[in-house]
Amino acid sequence: MKIKSRVLSLALVLAMVMSAFSPALAKTGKQQDVKKKEIEKHVLKAANAQKKGNTKKRNVFEEGDFKSSGAILTGFSDSGLEKFNTQSDKTVNLPETMGGVKITTIGNHAFSGLKISGLNIPEGYERINVRAFYKSDLKKIQVPKELKNIHKLAFEASEDSQPKVQVCTDDQACFNALKNLINQYDQEDEEAGNDPLCSWTVKLEQQNVDLLFKANNGSNETKLVKVQKDKEYTLPECEFAAPEGKEFKAWDLGHGIFKKAGEKFIPKMNTTITALWQNIPGVENFTLDKTEINTMANEKVVAKFKVKDIALLKGHFDLVLRVGSYTSVEPGLKVKIKRTIGGIDVKENTFITKDKLTSSSLLCLAKAVGDDKLLSFEQNKGKEIEHEISFEGIPEDKTYKLKLQVCSFDNENFTSSVASAHYETDAIDFTAKSSIPEGKVSVNFDANGGTGSMQSEIVDKDSEYELPNCEFEPPAEKVFDKWSVSIGGNAPEGKNPGDKITASGNVVVKAEWKDKPAPPTPKYKVTFDADGGEGEMPEAEVEENDDYILPACAFGAPEGKEFDKWSVTVGGASPIDKMPGDLVKVTDNVTVKAVWKNKPIPMVDLLFKANNGTNETKTITVEKDKEYILPECEFAAPAGKEFKTWDLGHGMFKKPGEKFTPKTDKEITAIWAKISGIENFTLDKTEINTMANEKLTAKFKVKDMATLSGNFDLVLRVQSYTTIQPGLKIKVKRTIGSDVKENTFTTVDKLTSSSLLCLAKAVGDDKLLSFEQNKGKEIEHEISFEGIPEDKTYKLKLQVCSFDNENFTSSVASAHYETDAIDFTAKSSIPEGKVSVNFDANGGTGSMQSEIVDKDSEYELPNCEFEPPAEKVFDKWSVSIGGNAPEGKNPGDKITASGNVVVKAEWKDKPAPPTPKYKVTFDADGGEGEMPEAEVEENDDYILPACAFGAPEGKEFDKWSVTVGGASPIDKMPGDLVKVTDNVTVKAVWKNKPIPSVDVTFDADGGSGEMPKETVTKNSKYTLPSCEFTAPSGSEFLKWEVKVGAAAPVFKMPGDRIAASDSISVKAVWSKKITAKFNSGDEEINGKLPENIVVTGSEEIFLPLPTFAAVDETKEFVAWEDENHNQYLPGAAFMLDENTEFTAVWKTKIPQIPVKTVKFNFKEGTEERSYEMGTVLSLPKYDADKHPMPKGMKFTGWKVEVAGEQAKMLEVGDSFELKDNTVITPEYEKIPPKPLTKLKIKAPKTFKIKKKAKKAVLTLNIKGAKQADLKKLNAELRMGKKLIKKMDLKSIGKKGAYKIKLTAKDIKKLKKGKLSFIVIGNNSIAGIKVTINFAFK
Repeated sequence: MKIKSRVLSLALVLAMVMSAFSPALAKTGKQQDVKKKEIEKHVLKAANAQKKGNTKKRNVFEEGDFKSSGAILTGFSDSGLEKFNTQSDKTVNLPETMGGVKITTIGNHAFSGLKISGLNIPEGYERINVRAFYKSDLKKIQVPKELKNIHKLAFEASEDSQPKVQVCTDDQACFNALKNLINQYDQEDEEAGNDPLCSWTVKLEQQNVDLLFKANNGSNETKLVKVQKDKEYTLPECEFAAPEGKEFKAWDLGHGIFKKAGEKFIPKMNTTITALWQNIPGVENFTLDKTEINTMANEKVVAKFKVKDIALLKGHFDLVLRVGSYTSVEPGLKVKIKRTIGGIDVKENTFITKDKLTSSSLLCLAKAVGDDKLLSFEQNKGKEIEHEISFEGIPEDKTYKLKLQVCSFDNENFTSSVASAHYETDAIDFTAKSSIPEGKVSVNFDANGGTGSMQSEIVDKDSEYELPNCEFEPPAEKVFDKWSVSIGGNAPEGKNPGDKITASGNVVVKAEWKDKPAPPTPKYKVTFDADGGEGEMPEAEVEENDDYILPACAFGAPEGKEFDKWSVTVGGASPIDKMPGDLVKVTDNVTVKAVWKNKPIPMVDLLFKANNGTNETKTITVEKDKEYILPECEFAAPAGKEFKTWDLGHGMFKKPGEKFTPKTDKEITAIWAKISGIENFTLDKTEINTMANEKLTAKFKVKDMATLSGNFDLVLRVQSYTTIQPGLKIKVKRTIGSDVKENTFTTVDKLTSSSLLCLAKAVGDDKLLSFEQNKGKEIEHEISFEGIPEDKTYKLKLQVCSFDNENFTSSVASAHYETDAIDFTAKSSIPEGKVSVNFDANGGTGSMQSEIVDKDSEYELPNCEFEPPAEKVFDKWSVSIGGNAPEGKNPGDKITASGNVVVKAEWKDKPAPPTPKYKVTFDADGGEGEMPEAEVEENDDYILPACAFGAPEGKEFDKWSVTVGGASPIDKMPGDLVKVTDNVTVKAVWKNKPIPSVDVTFDADGGSGEMPKETVTKNSKYTLPSCEFTAPSGSEFLKWEVKVGAAAPVFKMPGDRIAASDSISVKAVWSKKITAKFNSGDEEINGKLPENIVVTGSEEIFLPLPTFAAVDETKEFVAWEDENHNQYLPGAAFMLDENTEFTAVWKTKIPQIPVKTVKFNFKEGTEERSYEMGTVLSLPKYDADKHPMPKGMKFTGWKVEVAGEQAKMLEVGDSFELKDNTVITPEYEKIPPKPLTKLKIKAPKTFKIKKKAKKAVLTLNIKGAKQADLKKLNAELRMGKKLIKKMDLKSIGKKGAYKIKLTAKDIKKLKKGKLSFIVIGNNSIAGIKVTINFAFK
């Protein structure tokens, strides 16, 4: 009935799907195929749902229907119990997780008393506890491979007659674990005198599933294969007949999984596997040269394929560009394509996409390259086609996931739909990203409201970049103003085209616009001259008559100099001094020259103080902020003291020879220390792990000084912010010469930073050590610790101290430091690869030492050393390993320490006085190992165990020889009973063991020669020999393929050792030698061709650089060409999978015309230009605005100096032919002075000034020149060489009258003698000095 129900449901689903798609079936055959696939997909989905139907129907339980405690499932919740009681199907599907926690255990009595008839246990469950399914109706369950622990009463029934539950597994390890568990339970029950109580059995079921292979070729042909469930299965080659014009592509495993023949999968259920066919493609050898390109590095991808030369091939095709899943590309992507067909037909174009590219669209590259239709198969048979493809317009730091694929189409018209394409090749994925390469930065342009575009650039980081002219179209009524340049995200700065910037980060160059101006006023340049300084300052362009604000100096100062002021020259005027922030009226080009002054060197004073009971000091003056080396102390030491260190204040102490940087005046004080009686104090390590039984050794020597007296000791202290509670065990072994003492000391007081522990006390002495008794002796302490909590670290220090008397102290304040303290740490952590064994008294008293053992090692449980609670005796150990549930164990039992072990004492009531007990001991009699003795009560029957001794070499166990007391020995077998009336000795009896052997055979596998068969002892270690076969031609020995019995083969090398557990087959594996050769083509060469490259098997090589040149000097090397005429640059990677010869490709050199330089030498510097040799040049007009002439000079012509020729003078406009590097220098001559009429000055020869006069006036009369010329003159009044007063003649009268007003200060300077009145000319009146002398009383 159930089967009919399923078939009917599936038919209904099929009918519904067919009706849903019926309107579409009237469309074209292509569309019908697509819809048919959709129908099959829906039917398969419905069928799979039908297969899972019963499970879904049964599994009405949800996570909320259960209860849990951590990882333990404890039973149904109220809602779950109600569901179980109301449904007819009593099958329960257990949850995988509860509240996000993975369930591993079914708890005690979890489903006790419930009539569960079926059980589905998910993977990950590891354990079923006692009476979890008490009185259930379960008969058989399937368990996951992880479930290896089931309590013997997990499925206890209400009646003994009820059959045991059969536990089934398809995992061998799980079966073995459960089988061993049953044996253990049965043995325990037998030892207790009970019938076996285990409520379940175990069965190994290798489950099979059906694989139904369907031909899908127009017939109903199928093939059924049975395989093992959950075992890896290799898909076979397709043996079904292909439909006409089709070839096998892949196997369809359903649920979107497709695999090729030879690939593997793990069958978990009955599966239908359908053959998928594809049209026999018209192209072959489709490759891409790379799978990732960076558009910012101008990278391109090269796609190649070949059209097959098949007679029936027709129709149209193209290489198409697609995007990856979940990817879309907006319109505006620039695609640059260069297509080459047959090596001669070349077309290239840049195509800008107008539509969005999605996973359902494509771009035909024939359209992108400029064709008007798709490519024709018939016209391109046998031709190789190559596309070089690159992209622009990908946003920065954006990556497009793309793919290229060759497709055929139903007609010659372009399409953008993936649905209308037939795949001729698999798509090859690649990514096109726009990211700045390492060591590069981007330069991007922002139109800022303008239109048009400017190409972004990638330049070397920190390179100099010259800003280009603006190519954007300005907004309406605007013109370009300047660039706003932001570098590395910093604030933008205004720049002009032609300005140079340092590209230290990504550069954004934003156009700044200004209102379209009226016809511009003249502009002049403001340029800056460093005058010996470093760096550059950008020139400015300023409109005529504007005020220019002088900027701060940005030049680097010359060595030892600092900026003083600007010297400003406007046009041909005299320079004037200005400061940053001053205004300059711009009426001509302006030169702003830096004026430097000597830089003062700041100094600081270091005051060294003796601190020796005197006021002695020493002051040293040093450079501020310059590193200073502290000197040796030269102050006299106080009595009994020695110099220790310098105190620099603020807690800073430094020794002589150490450095510091003084920034202010500083006092430096000598620090003295008592002369120590100890030297050479060392520790051998600064960290120990107590769980690894590590110890540290402290050594020091007592000095042999006559004055040495008093008491000392090595003390243990804690570091700052550390406290250690009482109870720390310290093991100390002290060696003084031949005197050795050792002891374990347990601290009774808390250790803090203000306390100490004298190790003489710890070692058992009754007083401190004496300096006098130990002079010249070396003292060593070995120290270790116990009682540090696990994963705790104590920060400690050791220090030698002296004391005022011989009594012990625990106070740091009463100690005098003889040495510096040495810090160390003592931690308690389990070393890597180790685990801990800890003991729990469980109510008892006393302690047992924790242990550290190797992880996964065998550990024998010790006897209990705890004192039991009142009226209790020790029963057994409760052992938990790695946090797992505890198990009962006895002392002497061995466990595997796979994780940290907690051994907890279990106590039982103190028994009545015991009956006499006797020991059962075991004698290996030449065997290996031990068997624990047993203690048996008098008259009890003892069951002889299986032999656990290791047999002697060549022997195996035969029987036991048992002796009770003094009786004669009797032979017994394991399992036999022995009545114990006295001590029993059980001795192993051994017999000779048969020696099995296995054969080792050798297979040349295509090689020649023989290697004889070998016979070796079974399970021995066999060493693989060297290969003695002769290799096939062109090959060499690679390795051995070794197969032991039915096991899968493995690869080994000669000298490797394998276990000879079965017959061994050893097959030679050969590798083919592949050679790359190189020839020079048609050219004779100088130098050597590269050596042949020989590889073993397919391997990527890198083509060598040319180490030769053509004899014909007009030829130069271009590339290497393989036999398929593919060309590669030197250094290119090449997959060498067959012998290949590379031929050098040459081209004719293009003759180079030598370039020569013309250097113009000006006062401000040089200007260089380059021209081809033979160019005829005309000498330019002298630009006095750009290159101001020397004062009082005029330009007379150009001096032209050609290398190797005599210099010649040429005038502006003269021409000359450039034959070699040339230097051109302007020549000047002095401007002759204008004639000046001789001045006549009338003045009194003597004049008088009254005593105590506060002012005086000297009147002169000057003639011989016009008043306007005279006003341009300056004058000085001197007495001898002493200057009395400076003046100009601007106030001279029309008739030459000029008054000199003298102040009281001027009058004081006058003495008897001759006064001089000196008139000095300027640029308007030639530099003539006129001096008039007169006497003064």
